[in-house]
Amino acid sequence: MGSPKVSIVVPVYNVEKYLRKCLDSLTSQSLRDIEIICVDDYSTDGSVNLLEGYAASDKRVRLVRHSVNRSVLQARRTGVALSRGEYIMFVDSDDSLELDACEEIYNLIKKCQADILHFDSNVIASIDVPDVNGIRDFIAPYVGNLKDQEILKSCFAEGKYRHTLWNKIYSADVCKKAHAHMVDGRCDIAEDFYAYFLIAFFARSYVGVAGKGYYNYSYGWACSRSWQV
Repeated sequence: MGSPKVSIVVPVYNVEKYLRKCLDSLTSQSLRDIEIICVDDYSTDGSVNLLEGYAASDKRVRLVRHSVNRSVLQARRTGVALSRGEYIMFVDSDDSLELDACEEIYNLIKKCQADILHFDSNVIASIDVPDVNGIRDFIAPYVGNLKDQEILKSCFAEGKYRHTLWNKIYSADVCKKAHAHMVDGRCDIAEDFYAYFLIAFFARSYVGVAGKGYYNYSYGWACSRSWQV
């Protein structure tokens, strides 16, 4: 079996209520040549039963289970280490993708040959949360091309775009190198900041595109969910 075009890494912890919608959006992608790596971080609800069902019915779904709760950062690291795809994406387990997301994003990053492609997302306010426009601005891509040190500087020093992991697709080589350089141990806050800092450090090219939203971000759901046991 050849390598899939896209590996999607899904960290899972006690999200039984939302998980089916997430997985349905991934297994129904118009691009079939993908793998979906679900890393369960020692859930105590029915998440594992759901994951086992999807893995049994779709060979592209791979279930990995942590024997202790290790944090979302370490769950993603496990998924990245096991991934076989040409490119890597991250999807949080209470979010979803548009059904043509992988196909269109893959074609875009292949065309521009970037290490990072940053795309637009749809913000879905799941509870009464303030400043939805603010989060839209926060996750919006920088429309244009960045090279080498500009990638890190534009994000962390100049604020031209932000460090969220899930609204981007990455060259597997760069993503794997970055995650291999992370330290072991828990990280319960700012894990995206840490991970993307390393990805941006190793990346040599960034492209941001605006327009269609490919990722459906459930703003507010995570406010009531803790990754910690």
